[in-house]
Amino acid sequence: MPDTPVRAGPLAPYKILDLCTDSGWLCGKWLADLGAQILKVEPPGGDNGHNEGSLAGQQATRNDDLRRRFMNQGKQSITLNLETEAGRDIFKLLVKEADAVIESFPTGWLGERGIDYKEL
Repeated sequence: MPDTPVRAGPLAPYKILDLCTDSGWLCGKWLADLGAQILKVEPPGGDNGHNEGSLAGQQATRNDDLRRRFMNQGKQSITLNLETEAGRDIFKLLVKEADAVIESFPTGWLGERGIDYKEL
């Protein structure tokens, strides 16, 4: 994972890959708030949370999504297409450097791509 400035907090020594969609953003935020180095792995075009506006009835824009910004502050991000072999190969390299992976996909989604817990 990329080097970052020195972090403080009880989880500062840990590197975590965050594959969560908007339903799991809070988990990664809490871990980042506790000092963990979080690398958010997003698909091309961003995760599903990019499609939600900050306020009720508001059209989402990439530069005006307060919820997404708040929930992902303190995280670094990378775009990887886990639907491709090249993207999965890069992900497997990142996993070797990480202490944990968090994700919020439907059961079996990672397994169908050969990157579930058993495979990793």
